[in-house]
Amino acid sequence: MIALAGFALAYLLTATSGPFDIFSKLRSMLINRKVRVLECMICTGVWTVALMWILSMTEFSYLLKPISAIGLVIILVEVIK
Repeated sequence: MIALAGFALAYLLTATSGPFDIFSKLRSMLINRKVRVLECMICTGVWTVALMWILSMTEFSYLLKPISAIGLVIILVEVIK
Protein backbone atom coordinates (compact mmCIF):
# COMPACT_ATOMS: atom_id res chain seq x y z
CA MET A 1 0.00 0.00 0.00
CA ILE A 2 2.89 2.36 0.72
CA ALA A 3 4.33 1.76 -2.74
CA LEU A 4 0.99 2.43 -4.43
CA ALA A 5 0.49 5.64 -2.46
CA GLY A 6 4.03 6.77 -3.28
CA PHE A 7 3.65 5.91 -6.96
CA ALA A 8 0.32 7.71 -7.11
CA LEU A 9 1.79 10.83 -5.58
CA ALA A 10 4.82 10.66 -7.87
CA TYR A 11 2.57 10.26 -10.89
CA LEU A 12 0.42 13.20 -9.83
CA LEU A 13 3.45 15.42 -9.32
CA THR A 14 5.27 14.51 -12.53
CA ALA A 15 2.61 13.72 -15.13
CA THR A 16 -0.68 15.46 -14.37
CA SER A 17 -1.72 19.08 -14.16
CA GLY A 18 -3.81 18.49 -11.04
CA PRO A 19 -6.82 20.39 -9.83
CA PHE A 20 -6.67 24.06 -10.83
CA ASP A 21 -3.35 23.25 -12.61
CA ILE A 22 -1.60 23.18 -9.24
CA PHE A 23 0.99 20.54 -10.19
CA SER A 24 1.82 22.07 -13.56
CA LYS A 25 2.28 25.47 -11.89
CA LEU A 26 4.52 23.88 -9.27
CA ARG A 27 6.60 22.15 -11.98
CA SER A 28 6.98 25.34 -14.01
CA MET A 29 7.91 27.33 -10.91
CA LEU A 30 10.59 24.78 -10.01
CA ILE A 31 11.92 24.61 -13.58
CA ASN A 32 12.21 28.41 -13.67
CA ARG A 33 14.39 28.16 -10.56
CA LYS A 34 16.53 25.46 -12.24
CA VAL A 35 15.25 22.77 -9.85
CA ARG A 36 14.60 19.59 -11.79
CA VAL A 37 13.28 17.42 -8.98
CA LEU A 38 9.92 16.70 -10.62
CA GLU A 39 11.18 15.80 -14.09
CA CYS A 40 12.05 12.17 -13.34
CA MET A 41 9.18 9.96 -12.23
CA ILE A 42 11.53 7.34 -10.77
CA CYS A 43 13.44 9.93 -8.72
CA THR A 44 10.24 11.53 -7.52
CA GLY A 45 8.84 8.08 -6.76
CA VAL A 46 11.76 7.23 -4.49
CA TRP A 47 11.20 10.34 -2.41
CA THR A 48 7.42 10.05 -2.31
CA VAL A 49 7.61 6.40 -1.21
CA ALA A 50 10.08 7.45 1.50
CA LEU A 51 7.59 10.13 2.57
CA MET A 52 4.76 7.59 2.63
CA TRP A 53 6.90 5.18 4.66
CA ILE A 54 7.58 7.91 7.22
CA LEU A 55 3.88 8.80 7.19
CA SER A 56 3.00 5.16 7.91
CA MET A 57 4.92 5.31 11.19
CA THR A 58 3.09 8.39 12.47
CA GLU A 59 -0.41 9.07 13.70
CA PHE A 60 -1.34 10.10 10.15
CA SER A 61 -1.08 6.56 8.79
CA TYR A 62 -4.84 6.54 8.25
CA LEU A 63 -4.21 8.76 5.20
CA LEU A 64 -2.47 5.96 3.28
CA LYS A 65 -5.66 4.13 2.28
CA PRO A 66 -7.41 7.15 0.72
CA ILE A 67 -4.23 8.26 -1.03
CA SER A 68 -3.76 4.75 -2.41
CA ALA A 69 -7.38 4.51 -3.54
CA ILE A 70 -7.29 7.90 -5.25
CA GLY A 71 -3.99 7.01 -6.86
CA LEU A 72 -5.36 3.74 -8.18
CA VAL A 73 -8.37 5.50 -9.70
CA ILE A 74 -6.14 8.14 -11.31
CA ILE A 75 -3.83 5.50 -12.76
CA LEU A 76 -6.77 3.49 -14.15
CA VAL A 77 -8.30 6.61 -15.72
CA GLU A 78 -4.97 7.51 -17.33
CA VAL A 79 -4.50 3.98 -18.69
CA ILE A 80 -8.02 3.91 -20.15
CA LYS A 81 -7.58 7.29 -21.92
